[in-house]
Amino acid sequence: MLDPSFVARKVIEAIEKNKREVNLPWYMGTGTKFYQIFPRLVERAAGPWFKLK
Repeated sequence: MLDPSFVARKVIEAIEKNKREVNLPWYMGTGTKFYQIFPRLVERAAGPWFKLK
């Protein structure tokens, strides 16, 4: 899915910046923040996809 060298580079950058978390790809972090603000809306809109394996 993601290039291992890209992920490694991002992890090293996060360590150097003393970041606690790295969200890859970038939109996963955006989705998480949106869910934290509007959980009911996200569950209604994307609920069926959450249950897929």
